[in-house]
Amino acid sequence: IYDDAQNLIGLRGVSLNITSEVKAKQELEQTIVALKQANEEIENYAATVKELAFEANAASRAKSDFLTNIGHEVRTPINIINGMSYLALQSGLNSKQQAYVNKIKDAGNSLLNILTDILDFASRDNGGFVLNKEHFDVAKLLRSIVDSLHPQVGSKDIDVNLQISPEVPQILVGDKARITQVFTNIIGNAIK
Repeated sequence: IYDDAQNLIGLRGVSLNITSEVKAKQELEQTIVALKQANEEIENYAATVKELAFEANAASRAKSDFLTNIGHEVRTPINIINGMSYLALQSGLNSKQQAYVNKIKDAGNSLLNILTDILDFASRDNGGFVLNKEHFDVAKLLRSIVDSLHPQVGSKDIDVNLQISPEVPQILVGDKARITQVFTNIIGNAIK
């Protein structure tokens, strides 16, 4: 405080206790540092998860590609076995030889069904299930399916016949392998 001549004659002061504000500021700064650290850890975890997901997808694609490649490589010899079995059965074998060849043919058909299931699994697992479009003779396809399943009938008291409505076109376009698989499974289950 000053007098009229501007001489200092006293002091006046205000005292404020800001301890709680300082402490709150320090806590806020500590919280911000902790949040930044937590955010960095989350970003690191996210990057790790993204990398692991990429590796898992790559491994899954590699597995599916492997199954598909192996499946296609194995399908050819199985088809040859089935075709040769069919030809052998048409060649006038004695009953014992026919029984052996029928067992070979049945085993080939079973392997072909398993292989088709593996390829289907690989296709679905790979994120796609592509249906082929090809022309095929419906009667010929269905006759071959019924013929291939006759050995399963064996001594059962059943008869498997094929009747195709005249309204069904002779040539259709579709996935011959999938249609074969579906009808083989349906008729095979009915026989069982």
